[in-house]
Amino acid sequence: MDLNDVGDAVKTLNNEILKALEYREEELINKSEWGSITFKNAQTDLDQIFDILTTLSVLPIEQLPDSVLAAITKSVVPIAKSLESIQTYS
Repeated sequence: MDLNDVGDAVKTLNNEILKALEYREEELINKSEWGSITFKNAQTDLDQIFDILTTLSVLPIEQLPDSVLAAITKSVVPIAKSLESIQTYS
């Protein structure tokens, strides 16, 4: 990868991390409009996801090897999409 590609990869990962962190964990677990449906059983997993994403958001990810950066991005993108799906569930 050249430097522009690395910069783009870092921006992409940072954007996905920030997008995922926009969701509030409490709102993802239980919404009044969902009635009796909750994601309470997923609370431990959500706690871990938000802890990891919060840590990643402050780490110097631009120093990661390309392969590691790509692997993390490959994991974060579906997480952000899943959180969006939970948030928009009706």
